[in-house]
Amino acid sequence: MDGTPGILVDAGPGSFTRLGETGLSLAKTDIVLLTHLHADHAGELPGLFKARAVGVRAPIAFHIFGPDGHKGRVDDAPFPSTSAFIDLLFGSQGAFA
Repeated sequence: MDGTPGILVDAGPGSFTRLGETGLSLAKTDIVLLTHLHADHAGELPGLFKARAVGVRAPIAFHIFGPDGHKGRVDDAPFPSTSAFIDLLFGSQGAFA
């Protein structure tokens, strides 16, 4: 990279708009850090990835980091690992395959 940060922390609703307001290019964003997988932190990930694919027109490799997931407890819902979450979205059988 040219010294410009290429890291996106979380991708909740409004992320694409906020990124545009900064004037930074989505083309140089290749690392995504997800603090957790609630919709308000990861819900706009598919749209951001699609926008990058359309805007850059070159091979894209994102490096995505996030929680390992957990099975949940009686009072707590289970969450998949980040890798399972990404596979559910973008894997060969995913929602946005």
